[in-house]
Amino acid sequence: MKLNNNTIKHFLLLSVFFIGSSFFYSHAQPIELVGYMGVQGGELFNYKLELKPTGPQKWEGFSYTYDHPQKVVKAEVKVALSDDGKTLHVKEHRLLYNHGFKSKATICLLNASLSINEEQSEIKGAIITRTDIQQSQCASGSLTFIKEKEIAQLFQTNSVETTPVASSPNTQRTPRASNEQIKRINSPNGQKANAKLHQHFRTQAQRDEFEAQRLKRQEARIAEQKPVQQEITIGKAMQIKVAQDTVSFFIWDGGKIDYDQVSVYVNNQLVLDNYTLTSAPKKIDIPINKDRISIKILAINEGNEPPNTADITVKDGKVLHHILSYNTRNNYSEILLIKE
Repeated sequence: MKLNNNTIKHFLLLSVFFIGSSFFYSHAQPIELVGYMGVQGGELFNYKLELKPTGPQKWEGFSYTYDHPQKVVKAEVKVALSDDGKTLHVKEHRLLYNHGFKSKATICLLNASLSINEEQSEIKGAIITRTDIQQSQCASGSLTFIKEKEIAQLFQTNSVETTPVASSPNTQRTPRASNEQIKRINSPNGQKANAKLHQHFRTQAQRDEFEAQRLKRQEARIAEQKPVQQEITIGKAMQIKVAQDTVSFFIWDGGKIDYDQVSVYVNNQLVLDNYTLTSAPKKIDIPINKDRISIKILAINEGNEPPNTADITVKDGKVLHHILSYNTRNNYSEILLIKE
């Protein structure tokens, strides 16, 4: 068969494109996603993904499930992003080893379809698990990733510019405008992201909502990162003078996650019931509608490592108060907010 010059040129350009794409994915730096996996029965474990991109919106690598870094389960995993960019599919397909990891549930392979929020700051959803050999269903639960830098790295690493393939001789090319952006696959600078950005800021209400969400995430990070300054327990209350009409109360587990549970009362009204502390701060906005507001943190249990401990930050405008509450079961710590 005789090939003309245009056919040969078209074939060469296609070859260069696919070879270049393969080189990009094979040499991309590995990335990590660290989150939390909860399984039925109330257990909560660390869950880490080590991934490398293998194609547009696809990754492969390893998953690690552990409560202690030295006792871990490792599996091979494949990850894919849906075409609309709203769902991340995570599927473990082979168990490699179990180095001393123990759980009340059967060790299972994970299969999850996780939702991605609009800001690409949180990935979470329900999980289905199955045994490695019989492929039968076992424990159910949830999987959550909330570290924004890691999530952003996931999307950025998988972005690659698409090179336009040479057109046929009969196709007329449209000149590229000077301000036209090159389309990127799932890149924060791509056309989809730009469209979302314009949509967010089309009205003042959208701008206000975007800013409110940004401040909410910033407050959570501030509360999580600041060191503990004071300690409270039964018989050792703390008084805080506040100037604002509303203060923000953050509570979380800043140490090893050992499943401490607490209930929180504001002026003896239950506002948080039997809550299991995680590393992500739980926020409660408290209106200062009286001269004196009582906040009680009741220890429901003592977790796996007594006593029950809770990291707390009270945010009064720009003023932060950092507290560690600790108690045995059925005892409580108290914070008194005094209106200035």
